[in-house]
Parts: sequence; structure tokens; C-alpha cells
Amino acid sequence: MRQNIWIVPILLAIAFMVALQAESQSTMTLNETTAWMKNYLDKHGSTLVQAQRREDNGTLAVSGRQTYCASIRESNECTLTIHLGCADDPPRYQGDGSLNLKAFDPSSAKATTFLDGKWSGNLGNAVEMQSSNATGIQKVPIDSSESAGHFAKALAHATELCGGKSAF
Repeated sequence: MRQNIWIVPILLAIAFMVALQAESQSTMTLNETTAWMKNYLDKHGSTLVQAQRREDNGTLAVSGRQTYCASIRESNECTLTIHLGCADDPPRYQGDGSLNLKAFDPSSAKATTFLDGKWSGNLGNAVEMQSSNATGIQKVPIDSSESAGHFAKALAHATELCGGKSAF
């Protein structure tokens, strides 16, 4: 019975330490989040697509293998400049796009496939996010569904910090 008396203070001390640690861990700022996203895309921002698309009558329309890449060139508050294209792609297949996080719905960020519709095969991985006016979708290629899940959470967090609104 005497040994059990010491268990309560030990458990209380552990609970107190866990509570202090949880309180000290604050949410990442916008700058920290976009810096993390840039570094993460540098490591995981590509997907291999090996797919084919058939016409309604079953004939093969397109078949191919392509790697799609993305990186964040810069971030300026709530606008990210995303570079699409791999380093070895010809310049005409590369380009920069501006992504204004205020115009997107944070709850729509999700892991998905890079291709959809009538495509079959390895459709690649991507993170997708819907604009808040429900008129556009942004897809960012990423190397795995697990990586896409992590990046989607960061993208949703950055969009929330920028004041992105729900589409509905």
C-alpha cells in the first residue's frame, strides 16, 4: 500500500510537464509555414505520371510517361510564386504562376491524383485546392500520397492565416 502513495505525485508531475510542453508549442506563423512549404516542395515536389486516356469508343487517345515538378520560387505575404516544370524540361514547358492564398478555400485542400477524368494508369499524386468563388482549382504535383497529405495541411494552414474563405 505504501508503494501506491508515490504513484499519484509522479503521475501529477508527468501531467504537469505534458501541459507545459503543449502550451509552449505555438502554431506556426505564415512566414514559418511558407518556408516549410518551400523546403518540402524542394524535396517532394514532383510526381511521375504513366497513364493513358481512351476515347468514349475505347480507342487509345493519348499514352505517355511524364514527370511533373513544382517548387515555390518566392512567397510574399499571402501570394506564392509557384514554378511548374522540372529542371531538365525545355523552357517552353516551364512557367511561374501566382497563387493568392486569400482566394482559396482552406477546407478544400486535399491529397488527390494529378490527372483525373478519362485517364487510367499511374495518375501521379497532387495537392488540390478549390478557389473560394468555386471557379478554379489549383493542383500542385507531389511525390506520394503521404507527402500530399502533409503539404495539404500546410497549405490549408497558410490559407487560413491569409483569411481564405469557404466556397460555400
